[in-house]
Amino acid sequence: MLFKKISKLLLSVMVGLVLVPNSINVMASEVANNMQNSVVSKNKNDRNPSESKPIEITSETSEEDFIKGINDNGSLIIIGQVKLTKKIVDAIEEKTKKEELVEILISNNSSLVIGDDVTSLNVNDLLEVTRDDEVKGPLIRIETNNPLNISGMLVSNKDLNEPMFDIASNTQVTFNSCKFNEGILNLDQLKDGIKFDFTSKVIGQDSITLSGLLNTSIELDNLDVQITIGHIAISQQAMEQTAKVDKIGNGEYKIEDLTFNDLQSGYSCFVGIALKGTDKQNNEYFISEADGLLDITFNTQLNTFNFERSRLDSNSVTFDVFFGTNGNDKNGNKQYPLTLEIREESGTVKEKLVLDGAEHKKQSYTINNLSQNTNYIAALFDNLGNEISRQTFKTLESSSGTSSNNMTNNKTEILSITSTDITRSDISDTSISILLSNQTLIDRFKKAKDISINTKGIKVSFDGTSRLKLEGLVPSKIYKNLTITYKDENSVNQTIDISQFKTKGGIDKVRDFVAEVYGNALDRDADEVGFAYWVNEIGNKTVSPKSFVINLLSENEFTNKNKTVDDKIKGLYRVIVNREPDDAGFEFWTNRYKELFAEENDDSSVLIKIANEMVNSDEFDKKVKFLFDDSNPQSTTETEKI
Repeated sequence: MLFKKISKLLLSVMVGLVLVPNSINVMASEVANNMQNSVVSKNKNDRNPSESKPIEITSETSEEDFIKGINDNGSLIIIGQVKLTKKIVDAIEEKTKKEELVEILISNNSSLVIGDDVTSLNVNDLLEVTRDDEVKGPLIRIETNNPLNISGMLVSNKDLNEPMFDIASNTQVTFNSCKFNEGILNLDQLKDGIKFDFTSKVIGQDSITLSGLLNTSIELDNLDVQITIGHIAISQQAMEQTAKVDKIGNGEYKIEDLTFNDLQSGYSCFVGIALKGTDKQNNEYFISEADGLLDITFNTQLNTFNFERSRLDSNSVTFDVFFGTNGNDKNGNKQYPLTLEIREESGTVKEKLVLDGAEHKKQSYTINNLSQNTNYIAALFDNLGNEISRQTFKTLESSSGTSSNNMTNNKTEILSITSTDITRSDISDTSISILLSNQTLIDRFKKAKDISINTKGIKVSFDGTSRLKLEGLVPSKIYKNLTITYKDENSVNQTIDISQFKTKGGIDKVRDFVAEVYGNALDRDADEVGFAYWVNEIGNKTVSPKSFVINLLSENEFTNKNKTVDDKIKGLYRVIVNREPDDAGFEFWTNRYKELFAEENDDSSVLIKIANEMVNSDEFDKKVKFLFDDSNPQSTTETEKI
């Protein structure tokens, strides 16, 4: 199963984000580390850097000892103003020619100084000069009066407002194929900064779409822009996407629509930005949002919508609506005002309210004159006609003679398991243990009988103190409309709504495999009963992975979603080897399908024959072999591809 590598948010940092909004810059730098490492330190693990203690080089160190440190260790710490002579540069170049890495750490206010006898420094991408501390001053001072050519060096500076180099005014320096990480050559080069102008578009209960413009005074080609979004107050993984970028002018780039789904509802989010690109001399830059260099003309704190039922009786219902960030569409039309629509199951609109709530506020709305014991659908729309969220509910039966601690005048308070409770929960791939915060809700569960949930296959239990546990869930699935039903001490049915949450993935290989095949084959999450059955059968080796895949492909759901031959072959590739077909494979299997169909004239029969041939391929065997051992699947060779 393919997983996106995404950065985890640290709870302590997120608390800081809530208290100090400007610290979003720090978080953006943190979540960009994965991109940074892949850009500026690629293949570093193959360079065999020294694992011994770095050697200290000071202004008092002799040229001979400096060279000895390069040859014997390759990992150096510069203390003070240390001169690079031609002999030292020759030693560095000789070591890098052997594909050996030279690492130089500049401490505090120290610098390397390049003198008159040096005219070139060509290090084959194997010299890294870095400074970890945010200290004023350049890493390298160039004091030669001769032209200087520097090629293949990586320079990384912690402080984006400080230049990496201090170059004498009469010196001509040419940089080629260098990598500049979190820093700039000189302050004039990016005097106008790098400006992002983002627009938040359709923002829903669990999704946000962004678009925008990027302006920079430095010309960058092969530009990649990575956007990271995550919750300020929730300890969960952030999501990263690489945006599609189109150059529309000199230093001006359009960032195409980028949608983030599966967000928790009703919470503030941050947006982090990182970019990499190359200039005309093939120098590569990596810069993330930090220290004010990136000027983001966009409120990086967004809020998703939330929509929860709070009260219910036989003829009315009350909803609490949390108003998120007021996004807009390409024409600048705002999402507000929102509309709450109540429909009968037949589709007849019973009530339609235009909501007067304000951005980032919470407000309650009551709808009256409903029929008792009747199913309704409540849907929340924005001003653009986009449905943000929906839920179903059933009004109570009229029972005017009944009253209890939980019911008065035939009215019931709907106590919900809120998104705050969800953030305190222990979530795995197949279960969630919810630590309840509402004492009234805890007291009700202590007296509850016949606790059940509205989804088959999910087991619900209460530990008698404060934890509610749901088991039998499906990995990486978003649960939106779970409702618990129980009988109170007066044998009156009560309901508890559970706020949206998402289970984890990547915990168990067999469970992930079953969930993946369901999603690819049927374009939906697995149902809990079917998922548990197949996991048990495959785990016990009663059914092989091949048989499971063939069984799922026999379902009408697959054929109904893949009408044409092309769609069927592409669908089979996604289900069996979890990828899109290569050109040669696609042509082969398409022709094979048509050949068999000419003989049998039966879509279902031909589909299963093709699937059987595909699951007997080396590529599929390699994919499922790791399900029952501790190894990781290796990359597929050309000869193994189906």
